[in-house]
Amino acid sequence: MGIGNMTNIATLFINYPDAAGLLKGLHVMNGYFGENPLPQPWFNWNSWADPLACEIVFSADISIHRAVPLEVTDLLTMDAGQAEILLGTDSDLMKAVLSFGNAWLKSSDKLTLHDPLAAVCAFHPEICQFERGNVRVETQWESHMGATTFTPCKNGSVEIARTVNREQFYHILSSTLRGACAEGEKGEKYV
Repeated sequence: MGIGNMTNIATLFINYPDAAGLLKGLHVMNGYFGENPLPQPWFNWNSWADPLACEIVFSADISIHRAVPLEVTDLLTMDAGQAEILLGTDSDLMKAVLSFGNAWLKSSDKLTLHDPLAAVCAFHPEICQFERGNVRVETQWESHMGATTFTPCKNGSVEIARTVNREQFYHILSSTLRGACAEGEKGEKYV
């Protein structure tokens, strides 16, 4: 699973060329393939921060390579009150999670679950509809640095999420978080 910029994954693929082929799958939160242009290239942070690494990862030959792009994760944006309900429990784990992000939640008054969607998709790919194709990453033109473009192709190297079932996602996430908290409080392993 890859979140944030792809520097570490690209470094792995460069230093160990066989690594990509050994992976059973790679799920990343990366890219933007929406109809409307982004206000600034850095809105697509995970690609913009290291576009060359992003290009290396998107062009790697991996048996299952799925990307959850910004325009799909944006569908999961909720207001701060909803986030507190989702994350709020009496468990020490969830109190810590909420405490960690509380200042940001209060300043932005919203939460978008970018990385959790990529994680949930690794175990429940049915919550998204994917389209296979190829991704190109801009690495030359500074004003568009890190921009990602998708070309549908049935033999492409990556599948990008096009939609997400919000209700199913929140159900899986909520039950996982609450289950992990309940098991953690019993002294058992976290899920």
